[in-house]
Amino acid sequence: MSDRLAGRHSSGRLATGLGYVGLFNALSIILMYAGVPIFGPLNDLGVASAAVLQAMLALRLGVDIGVRFPSVGLVAATVGALVATVGSGLVLSGASDWFVAGVVSTLGYAVLGIWVVAANRHARLTGAWPAPLATFGIRIGAIMCLGFLALLAITSGVGGPTSAPWFVWLAYANGVGWFILLPMWNFRLGRYLMSGPVAPV
Repeated sequence: MSDRLAGRHSSGRLATGLGYVGLFNALSIILMYAGVPIFGPLNDLGVASAAVLQAMLALRLGVDIGVRFPSVGLVAATVGALVATVGSGLVLSGASDWFVAGVVSTLGYAVLGIWVVAANRHARLTGAWPAPLATFGIRIGAIMCLGFLALLAITSGVGGPTSAPWFVWLAYANGVGWFILLPMWNFRLGRYLMSGPVAPV
């Protein structure tokens, strides 16, 4: 197996693993609301882990498949993962309640959304992965960017779920992107990388 093919498979396994982390996060939040409280902290850990792993995929994907991705996206992936991890850390440490921590994590995933848009736009231009998958990713990233409305909440005072203004809930809507659709994109990317041809340099 060539180094390039081995790299593709390595990124493919990471993307597939991210899909499973996303599946765990979805199941854990369901079980938490079903009355199994231990899954609350486990979900917080899963959300942070998914952000860190997504940044790892961003940083290694270009090297593994031989495509140079925009630097702004790579920086956004790193910063977004850091902010999302801080959000999980706030609630796990008891420094804030779930709502405030969720706003911070929402902002982190919004920053990660910049990478999702940039990487998929570049992939569509270069043929790094199929155009339908790239288009799907661009749409996911755009939804994730709704989370930038969380900046308004942070600068004006987050409050709580009963007093939060409308734009906070709209920011939370970015969870449709990163919590539901992004794991699906990761699964599809992983499957492609482990089976498709090497992209041209």
